[in-house]
Order: sequence, then structure tokens, then C-alpha cells
Amino acid sequence: DLALDPVIRIRRGDQLVGQEVRLSDAPFWSDFELDVQLDLHRGMRFVVDVPLFERNDVTSLSMAHLDAELASTDLRVLTKGGALVVNGRVELPRGELTLFGSKFDLAAERDNVLNFISDDYLEPTIDLTAVKTTRSYGSVEAHVLGTPDAPEVSFESPDYPDETDIMSILLFGKPA
Repeated sequence: DLALDPVIRIRRGDQLVGQEVRLSDAPFWSDFELDVQLDLHRGMRFVVDVPLFERNDVTSLSMAHLDAELASTDLRVLTKGGALVVNGRVELPRGELTLFGSKFDLAAERDNVLNFISDDYLEPTIDLTAVKTTRSYGSVEAHVLGTPDAPEVSFESPDYPDETDIMSILLFGKPA
């Protein structure tokens, strides 16, 4: 089974701010009624590593790493029956996505978003497009759709329609 790290950490730069909260512990919010509208301003970052395959190895080729700036005007955090619920949309206007050891820049002209539409805040829907420009072989677009537990990753290139060539460029630096 794929699993996310059940710890929430808040950082300012490289420094941990406050204590880590383990989600498997009794949640502190269970005794509160909470209904908060959040406006995330530019400059807040979101960093996450997500396994791409249902295997026990954690090599860099089997992980997706996202380091992105957050922006949103429509994010609501509330409790329902003691359970934490997040609803809304978080935009990722800038950032970097690493897939199969290759770094991509989030495409500024696309809507890169996390949509929180279910009661499980750990399972937002993901819709990301990132671009890697190579020196000799043009550009490659990476598309990530789905959820953290079941991401669907696809690649395309205007210069190389065959995905074998694209993967070869990403992994070895040249087409097959």
C-alpha cells in the first residue's frame, strides 16, 4: 500500500516552527468546532514526496518530489463530527516537480491545482503540468493527474511523439 507520512510539520525556511503533529495520535481538533476560511498568500510553500509505484523502494526514480508556491482564495478548513475536513482549491503558480530524476518547472500558463473536494483532506485531486527544456532535444511536458495514492503521470513532447524517446531523454539525456 502507498502511504503518506502521517506527520504535519510547519517550517519557516529550513527551521521547524512548533511541534510535529502525528495524524495517528488523537487529533487536537476533535474537541473543537472549526470553520475557517483561508487566504494563502504568495510565498507560502508546499513540499511533498509522493511514491509513484506500489513498491517498498524509495529511490529517487520511484518518487515524485514537488516544491511549489501556494496561492488560494478559496480554501475552507472545518470539522465535521470531530473529523478535519478541507474544501476548496489551492493554486500552485510556481514551483518545481522532480520525476524520474528530472526536474521540471510548473507551467505558469496552466492551472496547476490541488482540489479538496472529498472529506479526506489527505486525498486532494491533483492537476499539474510541468515543463523541462533540454539543451538539444526540445521540451518535455509532464502531466500529473489523480490523487496522492493513485497519481497518473504522462509525458509529451512536440519534438518526440514516441514516449520511449521521451523517457530515454529524461533518464539518459538523449532519445532512444
